[in-house]
Amino acid sequence: MNNKEQKFYSILQDLFVGAKLEGESGYVNLMNIKTEYFKRIEKNLKSEVKKKFGNEEPEDLYDKLYSFFDSYISDGGAIFFSSTPVYKNIYSKVYSDREDTALFWKTAKLYYVKSEANYKSIDNLQLHGEPEIAFDFHFDASLLKHKQANEKKELDFYFTGVKPRKGKKVIKFHVLYKNDNKYTALEEKLKAKGKDAVIKNLFNEIEKMPSGIILKNEGIDLAKINFKGDKGNAKAEFVVSENKNTKSKIEIIPAVVGEKEIEKYLRLKGINLSEEEIQKAYRVYKKQTEIDYFIHKDAKGFLREQFDLFIYQYLANDLDSLFKQEDLDRIKKLKEIAYQTIEYIGNFEDELKKMWLKPKFARKSNYVLTIDRLADKTGGMKVIEKIIGHKNFKEQIAEWIDLGIAQKDFNKKEILAKDKLSDKWSKLPIDTKFFKDLEIEIIGLFDNLDEALDGRLIKSDNFQALNTLLPKYKGEVQTIYIDPPFNTNSSPIAYVNDYKDSSWLTLMENRLDISRHFLKNNGINITAIDDVELRYITTLQDNVFGKDNYITTIASECNPQGRVANKVSQTSEYHVIHANNKEAIDKLYVKKLEIKKPSSLKRTGTNSRREERPNRYYPILLKKDKIYMIEVGEYEKIYNKTSLIFDDNFINSLNDKYTKLGYNFILPLGVNGKKLVWQRTFRRVQIEKDTYIVKDKSIFTPTFEIEIPKTLWKHPLFSNPEYGSEYLTNMLGHSEFETPKSFYTIMQFLTMVEGGGYYLDYFGGSGTTAQAVIELNKLEDEIERKYLIFEMGEYFYSVIIPRLKKLCISNKWKTGLPINMDGSSQFFKYYELEQYEDVLKNACYQPTDKRLENINLKLSGFKNKEEKDNKTKEVNQAFAISEKQAKDGMEIDFKKEKARFTFEKLYPDVDIVETISNLEGKKIKKILKDKVVFADDTEIDLNNLDFEKHKNLQKLIYW
Repeated sequence: MNNKEQKFYSILQDLFVGAKLEGESGYVNLMNIKTEYFKRIEKNLKSEVKKKFGNEEPEDLYDKLYSFFDSYISDGGAIFFSSTPVYKNIYSKVYSDREDTALFWKTAKLYYVKSEANYKSIDNLQLHGEPEIAFDFHFDASLLKHKQANEKKELDFYFTGVKPRKGKKVIKFHVLYKNDNKYTALEEKLKAKGKDAVIKNLFNEIEKMPSGIILKNEGIDLAKINFKGDKGNAKAEFVVSENKNTKSKIEIIPAVVGEKEIEKYLRLKGINLSEEEIQKAYRVYKKQTEIDYFIHKDAKGFLREQFDLFIYQYLANDLDSLFKQEDLDRIKKLKEIAYQTIEYIGNFEDELKKMWLKPKFARKSNYVLTIDRLADKTGGMKVIEKIIGHKNFKEQIAEWIDLGIAQKDFNKKEILAKDKLSDKWSKLPIDTKFFKDLEIEIIGLFDNLDEALDGRLIKSDNFQALNTLLPKYKGEVQTIYIDPPFNTNSSPIAYVNDYKDSSWLTLMENRLDISRHFLKNNGINITAIDDVELRYITTLQDNVFGKDNYITTIASECNPQGRVANKVSQTSEYHVIHANNKEAIDKLYVKKLEIKKPSSLKRTGTNSRREERPNRYYPILLKKDKIYMIEVGEYEKIYNKTSLIFDDNFINSLNDKYTKLGYNFILPLGVNGKKLVWQRTFRRVQIEKDTYIVKDKSIFTPTFEIEIPKTLWKHPLFSNPEYGSEYLTNMLGHSEFETPKSFYTIMQFLTMVEGGGYYLDYFGGSGTTAQAVIELNKLEDEIERKYLIFEMGEYFYSVIIPRLKKLCISNKWKTGLPINMDGSSQFFKYYELEQYEDVLKNACYQPTDKRLENINLKLSGFKNKEEKDNKTKEVNQAFAISEKQAKDGMEIDFKKEKARFTFEKLYPDVDIVETISNLEGKKIKKILKDKVVFADDTEIDLNNLDFEKHKNLQKLIYW
């Protein structure tokens, strides 16, 4: 092999495989698969070159091929306009026959996966040069678990010891992402609850570890640490990981976390290293290369088109030469070799695209519902009693106390009084994660489960969520409201500097293009943005929705105090609005916040008779023009939901009771005593009664006038600092989320198009859109709105879910405690989706003669080698499945020629019902122990998921 040939294959491998990664992740597995794949295609390419050129020296073949591929493959292995200096004369068609202007960006034809720093182990990081004060820092990234998607993640540094080296002291750290150091497996093994209990237990047995736990000390003096950090010692933790040789065992490394504790430990060891120096070492370590990860939508088509241009330019730039036939033959051979290389690279990229677009499994699902939702159902009171008597109920109480919903003296006996639900505690949120053995019984109370749910929260990369849920929610979303990262220096998402705008545009284009299919015909998309990206997002949404469907851009004063940026004080942000079909929208309206006019609480006209709305027929009490309400228990006796009969005798007795107490007893009666109903529910009147107007024993509600929305919104309620950041801090008791919107702003936008349905936010953030929907449902009884919230970040669990649970009790909080108990009855589901990272981690490379690029899910092994040798071929031929699937959950009945998949073997926490519902696009009506009934009354036997009957299931495990 000559030097040029060797250099070409070496460089091509570096380009194709991408930057070397450390740690534990699917991307490390992908790098290894790419390496194996390249070995095979390299062999084939060499054979092809030999076949084309024989003993002839290929001359400039390798220079030309390298020059071409170097321009189109990035450091991360992505295929696009990677290196485009002017001298390379690279071109692309950017115009169309339909438009006279175009938006072009380098990564336009890609799927954006994520951006991430390529953190590597550093053995010798130096802050000082003088030997007498020199310290070397060793950072070990071998346990780093890479980001699943583009979620924001911070690094944690675990100090694990000091070792001497060449007269210097080496300070060693393990590097992990925040919240990735899990103690869950240790909790199960040690039967201990919580991280602190585990650490205490381990220190008590530090001399002799319990079975299945391996202690690996990297240089910590155990005499200088303890689990409390008292008695002059440093507070210690452990780095927890699976043992690489024996995965059934857990490996723990003693460590100290936090600059203050690390400085304390080092001081005990006679080493003077300040907190500032430790922090400086962290900052230096973090300055490592960022990588963008993409997948090309049509790698082969793109590379072939660009190579043709490359060859044409080569010929055109040398017109003074007289090409001989052998020169043209050589160029033809060059093109054939290039096309073969493109075929190999494109085939692998297509395999990744299939994995990216594969529908994903639903996992780790739970339900949250307020107790009143159970009490309303037949048999619900018995289920409530089971929950209260459950062994895990104390954990539910502990969560309520932690959320500020209940106090430490909470007594569970207060929930039920004389076999009836206490009004005070009727909105307590029950989380089925504490009661998994009762979950089927709980949700089984609902005859139409999906209809009963107020919303869904899904932890996932938003593209994966959109792609997976599209069959189920296509054409059902009234409004999409998104608040994406603004792509500024203060943005929570990091991008490679060289492709900052390009990466952002691809991220947005991918998601806008698929999310538009969720919209109803008269649905609208609202994107909140700042002035930096306004120019790009408007043009991009014109491309996606069509210029004819552009409605307007509304500016809102979101920060009256201003924020200095780009030499001005920014007080506003923008909302770019496009319709799915503008012709289907009659008019847009919003509430005119400044002007109110009274409206009678008594309903007249359609649906005004008490038989039509029985739950809104009840008395209201007046005394000195102030409104009072009867007791909840009395209200519940007025109408029998089983017999559908009003108890007028009981109503008369209430009249006598309250009249004697000096109240005016007001019923919604029409002319000639006709029994009507109130405009609003009993519960809502309870909450709002102090805002109502009483005049001549008639009751009026202050209602907002409506108006056509203006393009400039200015109102105190739209202030993000007050009704976003400050509000959320008061609710949660902390300010973990940096830039929440005012929920009043989002409420205003969600009412622009009349109608109900689903409201989607796939940049879920702190859950403000979900709260806006909940608040609107409280105010507008006639319209039923449901929320769909997608979020990838860890604040899915630390902010969004706690926020919605707290809203069940109250929407007014101060320092983490409720001001009142005027909450909202809620029933929502939350779960995670399998991610592209999970698919990569479970992938194994299984090339075939016809498909060198073939990747499947990871094998778990047949029972013996003979079974593997004899059955694999038969399985593949009979069912067109991979060897891996037959071993990792696939159960084959060879006699009956049937295959079924036990999905729990792939993911023990799988929610197969939700997975099938998303895949088939069917709403869930009823979930029973062994089957699911969908809204169209079709049923699936969960114990008999054979692939012959349910062919769609195959999409989940192979592609």
